[in-house]
This record gives sequence, structure tokens and C-alpha cells, in this order.
Amino acid sequence: MILAHFGPGVYERVGLQPPLIDILLLVGRFATPTFIAVFGFSLAFAYFPAATRNPRGTRDRLLRRSGTVLLAAVLVSIPAMSNTLSAGEAAGPVAFNLGLNIYGVLFFYFLAILVTALVIHHLARSSLAAPAVAGAVLIFVGTWLGHDSWPPGDEGLVELLRLFLVSGQYALLVNLGMALLMAALGWHLRELRQRGAQLGPVLLVIGLVLLLCGLSLGRLVGWRTLPELHSDFSAPPQLWFLIVICGVMLLTMAFLDAVKLPFVSYFLEHTGRNPLTIYVAHTFVLPGVAVLRSAAPNIPEGIAIALPMALFMGFWAIVLIRSGKHRGLSDQRSAKP
Repeated sequence: MILAHFGPGVYERVGLQPPLIDILLLVGRFATPTFIAVFGFSLAFAYFPAATRNPRGTRDRLLRRSGTVLLAAVLVSIPAMSNTLSAGEAAGPVAFNLGLNIYGVLFFYFLAILVTALVIHHLARSSLAAPAVAGAVLIFVGTWLGHDSWPPGDEGLVELLRLFLVSGQYALLVNLGMALLMAALGWHLRELRQRGAQLGPVLLVIGLVLLLCGLSLGRLVGWRTLPELHSDFSAPPQLWFLIVICGVMLLTMAFLDAVKLPFVSYFLEHTGRNPLTIYVAHTFVLPGVAVLRSAAPNIPEGIAIALPMALFMGFWAIVLIRSGKHRGLSDQRSAKP
């Protein structure tokens, strides 16, 4: 995520050249699909078991979470919305542009969590088959509509709906479908773990198969170079590319299962426990740079960039420390008889 949002400006200033810049841009492209895959795994390991015990409570918990994510989506859209309202009708239909302003990965999560909350009790009844079938259906319908049967229209509510559901980078149907497929896989892996199986080799095999098959399918679509991989095929969502990212994620999980890196493990664990907080904070770095440039035009460019980034990094560190302390207290309480 950091590479995707902050990297291009850095690469341009330091003069990075291919193939290094293409590799970094490709890694940055992994951000959103990996978030979606992790969302699916979280359903399998956290929410499906809870829904089997307490369907209504789990639904209500997810509904509250969706409301929180919607609030965060609005919050991070405030700078763009302010520009839209300032420009008025001169920049096009205001309502349509406000819809574009709020559109992003957080708005996808709001919709995805909301839909999941409404059907979680059905998914949990058959935590392997139900999400797998539902995910495949969503992917098929989303791909069919996004590529063939729902052409672009005028700037209005219908076009926004098309963007949110099938045509945008964060289109709900295909991306949620992939998340549900990963939920089914996650449930299978959870059962293997409960039976005492070592997940590292399983993750390695499945990850390698997904990566190679996804890249092979992508060749049929037409990718040939690294620039095409990180610059094309982003919208509507491409199933083969999502498969590639899921393969890379599983390979990374296999590596982290086999290699213990104390600081890295702590950093990843507590970043993963607080993704929404960190994501919202990082979205204000670039607006902060713009405010500094406007308020103090004589300030050196390096300081205008470094100060908001340093504040964000400091906030991130505080979040990690507090999360670690909270985790430690929770473990102590769990250890008491």
C-alpha cells in the first residue's frame, strides 16, 4: 500500500529506471487484491466460527464494522470532496463527482462487509461449499456484466452503480467473489490446522499452483511485459490477476510460517490488527504535503514531504506499541486460571 500510494513520486524524484521501477510498481499493485484475499481468510478464521455459535451477534458485529468503514471512507474523501464542491458545476455533475470521490477500497469494504453481514448465517452453515459456490457465481456475473453486458452510460446514478458493482478497480461482485473463494480455502486450511497438519507445505503448493496458473491465464489475455502487469488489466477486475496475487500471498504466508523473524513478525501482526486506523492516517500524508506547500511556499521541498511522512510514521509506531501492549494484557488474562 505504501509503495502504491507514495512510491511513484519517490521513484520520479530519484530517477529509478526499468526494470527496478516496474518491479516496485508491480509490488504496489498487490495492495488491494491482497487486502481482499486477507478479508476472505479473516471470514474463515474469525467470523464463520462465530456465526455458527451466534449468528445474530456476528451479523450485528459485521454491520457495526461496515458502518465504521463507511465513516472512514467518507473521512478520507473529505479533501477530494472539498475540491469538488469548490469547483461546482464547472467540473461536471457535482453529485456524480462526489460519488467518484468516495469510491475506493474503503467503500468496497463497506459494501462487502455489509453484504457479508446479511448472509453470514447462510455461509457459516456450510463454510466450505457455500462461500465457494457463492464466490464463483459472483465472479461469473461480475465478469459477464463488466466486460460484455453493461456498457458505459452517462454520468449519473446508473453509471456510479456500474462502477461500484462491476467496472471499477474495486468492483464489488468479482472482488467479493474472490474473497469468498479465499474464505472457502481458509476454512479448509483451518480444519487442517485443527487436525494438527503442518500448513507451510500446503500453502507452498497451493500458492505456487495459483501463481503459475494465473500467470498462464494472463498470457491468454495478453500481458507480455512487466509494465503491462502493473499498468493494465486493473478495471474491471481480472480474475487471472487476482489468482496471481492470491498465489503470491499464500507463498508469502508459507515463507513466514517457515522463517521466524521476531521484529518483522511483530510489525506484521500488529499492523494487521489495526489496518483501518493506519490506512486512514496514511491518506492524509499527501494532503498534508499540499497544505504545507500552500501555507509555507518557501519551505524546502524535502521538509514539506518529510514532515507529514514523519508524523504518519510516528503515529504508526504508536499504534503498533499500543497494540502490542493490549495483546500482552489479553494473553495474561487468558493465562489466568
